Amino acid sequence: MSRRTLLALASFLPVLLPAAARGQAPSERLTLAGEFLPGATSVTKTGSIWTLAYAGDELIRYQVDTADPEVRKGVLVVREATSDSYPIHMGGPFWRDSSGTQWPPQIYGNTTTVSAEYASGNSLVLEYTDKPAGGGIGHRRHTFTIAGKALKIRVQDLDQSLSYTNNYSGVYTGPTRSTESPQIIQMQGALSVPIVLFRNGSASYLMGNLIDMYQTNASDWLLNHAPTVVPGPDTIDFSMHTLGRYLQNSAGKLSAPLDDTWTVVVSSHLADVFVKPTQAPSPWLEGLRGRTVALLASNTGWDAYQQHFGQYQAWGMDEIAAYYFFFWTSQGGGPAWYPAKDPLKFKTMMSAGLGLGMQLGAYVQFAEMPPGATPPSIYDPLHIARTETGAFKLSPHNGAPLIATTASAIHADRETQLIKQDYGANMAYLDIQTYASPSRGADGDHVDQRASSPWARTLGKAIADQKAWMRGIQAVVEGPLLGEGSIATQPSNQEWLWGGYCDSVQRVINTGAGKHANKIPAGDPKAITRWPVIPEFEWRVMNGLQANHGNGIYDRFFGPSDGPTMVDSNGNPKVPLTEAALDRYRIYEITYGHASFFMSNGPQPGSQSNMLHLADMAKEYYLVNELQRRFYAAPVRAINYEHQGTLKPFERVLYQTKTTDSFRDPRILIVFQGGLMIYLNHGTSAWSVPGPAGSYTLPEDGWLAFAPDGFVAFSCVAPGSGGNRIDYCYAPGRWEMLDGRGAVSSFGGINTGSVKRFKAQNFVHNRSVQESSSGTLTTTQGVAPAVVKVDLSGGPLLVTRGQRKPLRAIASFANGAWRDVTMLVQWSTDDPAVASADQAGVVLGSVKGQTLVRASAFQGVTATPVAVTVP
Repeated sequence: MSRRTLLALASFLPVLLPAAARGQAPSERLTLAGEFLPGATSVTKTGSIWTLAYAGDELIRYQVDTADPEVRKGVLVVREATSDSYPIHMGGPFWRDSSGTQWPPQIYGNTTTVSAEYASGNSLVLEYTDKPAGGGIGHRRHTFTIAGKALKIRVQDLDQSLSYTNNYSGVYTGPTRSTESPQIIQMQGALSVPIVLFRNGSASYLMGNLIDMYQTNASDWLLNHAPTVVPGPDTIDFSMHTLGRYLQNSAGKLSAPLDDTWTVVVSSHLADVFVKPTQAPSPWLEGLRGRTVALLASNTGWDAYQQHFGQYQAWGMDEIAAYYFFFWTSQGGGPAWYPAKDPLKFKTMMSAGLGLGMQLGAYVQFAEMPPGATPPSIYDPLHIARTETGAFKLSPHNGAPLIATTASAIHADRETQLIKQDYGANMAYLDIQTYASPSRGADGDHVDQRASSPWARTLGKAIADQKAWMRGIQAVVEGPLLGEGSIATQPSNQEWLWGGYCDSVQRVINTGAGKHANKIPAGDPKAITRWPVIPEFEWRVMNGLQANHGNGIYDRFFGPSDGPTMVDSNGNPKVPLTEAALDRYRIYEITYGHASFFMSNGPQPGSQSNMLHLADMAKEYYLVNELQRRFYAAPVRAINYEHQGTLKPFERVLYQTKTTDSFRDPRILIVFQGGLMIYLNHGTSAWSVPGPAGSYTLPEDGWLAFAPDGFVAFSCVAPGSGGNRIDYCYAPGRWEMLDGRGAVSSFGGINTGSVKRFKAQNFVHNRSVQESSSGTLTTTQGVAPAVVKVDLSGGPLLVTRGQRKPLRAIASFANGAWRDVTMLVQWSTDDPAVASADQAGVVLGSVKGQTLVRASAFQGVTATPVAVTVP
């Protein structure tokens, strides 16, 4: 490895690397949401039975009986008394003997003794001495800790042995027992952390089981790809485990001693068993939540895209985040993407978009090191992940060598710096590495098994290193990081791994089908739009960490099940997308709480092979942008599904019907704190719902959203629409929009005349935008309202050293309109040594002290500065 690359890595990682990767106590964990519930916890012992209890919204009691012969062998046997179930009844660390054979503790534990048993705070600690018959000796500790409804189980090798044989080889935590009528509950976002529904008499419960991949010393993990009920009516095997995943390195040793932590939750409430990363959302997420995301998908010339940006401006579409796909680069792939094709024009085009307040980024990925695809100065075989024999790890898809996770930092830093410095990018898009673990990504395994490697050799370390360089990308571009979402496989469904570091992914509805959408037969229960619609995880977990955009690129969503009005004979979406297709795509986008999104090939109309008609791009913005801003701003209060004519929460419907088939083609009401309500009809028949002006009729793929302040947006039959479906939005202080769909010319305060197509009245610019009979968009400009005030929201700030927090600049106009102008002002602080501010208004604390954050004037009006304290 060259001195240059070592210096680059040294300069990039130490400042940004999480504490776990610097050998300090880790602060970020993967757990289950039940850990954070309010309530009382206790650890008590009666006879030989230890009880770790939670008392809150219900009583949950995990029990470990130290008189149980299996427990004395070191087998993990845990009973939950309220549900009378065993979430774990035959797990524990396996032992690899001198021949390489792996043995469960049920067998080698015949020579095991319990060396310690005691309580410590909210934990029960059991220590064992193992003397397997095949040779060797081991000492281990099992620590059971109660936190909320979660039981956390940590298994450690006290000897810290690195021996590959005569040593522990990983931990297994399944199957269950006494879980009556068990079944896997699969839903969007939760495929790779399976949830089990089971019964105890007439009562129903849910169970989750998760390894903390941030903390494990294993090189990999395994999951039963299609969890199923195993023989025995009360048993199910669904464990994510590390059995056999403590792999041999090139020195014939383990890369790290056994140390794994599991979290188990039993609860009667679904939200408690969801995977929950403990990291906070990134400070750049806030600026993305109000933006419509555009994927610029073709090789249209840069002059044309500059013209396209001018269209956005003319149409009043101020809040746009856009990124260029593969075609932007002049390189052939691999870790080198810079420079752009026709770099001068690319820079000019970028500058034009940035001047309009857009966020702009370009596709990169640092997963592969193909010898022939990168310049000789970039290609470095020492960056390639290796097996224990030193062989390159290769992509299963194209055979390209894979870059070790840590080594990706070198390329991420170089490319990001170049794209920022030379083109001004204030956003980034990272492919492939944003939706699965480093050891099980779509492209293969990036964990290095060389004993002397400078790259991550364990899964936990690899995740920490990747988080570091992902945060580095954000810090360099001074903006959000977007990425690819998981597509069709169960184990890849792990966008939550990177929440807080990746701000948004192309969030495909992943059903675990293992096939491209157009290959899933019509009517198949795993077809994207035939799968149960259960948005619980997206709203209760992901929306706090990411503002995921759309439902993935269009051909990853549509398939044969959507029919001839939307797809061709090969199951691919017809382009430009039909109105029916856009209706379907949009309702899924809203249902799962995703940011508005469209794909575009540039300024040309849809009839010239663009992905959408230009008016449909504008409609997507005006119909959904304000709604998304609102649903990201307020937590979900309730999600209810119509069942037998009544709206009910998920658990009630599931417990009554005992099947997720009840959620196919559902009717849903989502209620937010503050009063925002969204009705969504995925059913095939019309649904009448109450709205702000009476009864609204929602056809298939129709929806209605409204709030107490007068905001309303819908695609349905409304009072006053003459029985016709229309698209309408009134966003106070922003705009009013109508698409009469060829049948209605006026609604609310807007009139489209005889054309009866799309029209928007933008209050911020006092400008109307209207679709003509030919499909073109024309604008009519009134007298632009004056700016009367600019406020910096989010302050005053208390920012610890090394912490970042966002501010927003909001301009108010004389007519009562408002606009987020954060990206149109220049940010500074009076004392940059104390705290600095980047171009996105994100403030970084550096040293103890106080200072002021300022924003430059917007249209002649300057905001009052905000105080910042660094304690």
